[in-house]
Amino acid sequence: MGAVVRDPLSVRNARRVIQLPAELLLAKQLADALKTPICLVDADGNPVHYNEAAETLLGHGRAGIEALTPAELGARLAFTNIEGTPIPVEQLPVTIALQELRPAHRWLDVIDLHGVRQRVEATAFPVKGDDGELLGAVALFWQAELF
Repeated sequence: MGAVVRDPLSVRNARRVIQLPAELLLAKQLADALKTPICLVDADGNPVHYNEAAETLLGHGRAGIEALTPAELGARLAFTNIEGTPIPVEQLPVTIALQELRPAHRWLDVIDLHGVRQRVEATAFPVKGDDGELLGAVALFWQAELF
């Protein structure tokens, strides 16, 4: 397994202390340097980091989102296909990346915490450590114009 690095910025709330493997810490640093919305999840699907652009896309502060479990996050955000049909969590690119250990991509609409719909292309890929152990996944979003 990758080395666990204590990142003082990762302690976000009293509910959960996040200790990131070195590989996810590096992904976090890259995400923060980019303007592309990027989300990181651990191997269990728990959100561990959202960059500023993803915060804007999801309509909520990073600390608040990172405190949520996958079930809580799923209850607050809605994901639909471009026809407006809800997408089951099992069909989201990040879930596919974690469960099938492969990259996944699809168009989808994100309805943020304020009810604003945004069309995005979402791509996710698994992150593995040196020993091949699944550490989490990275999800990238490219915002598109609606209509």
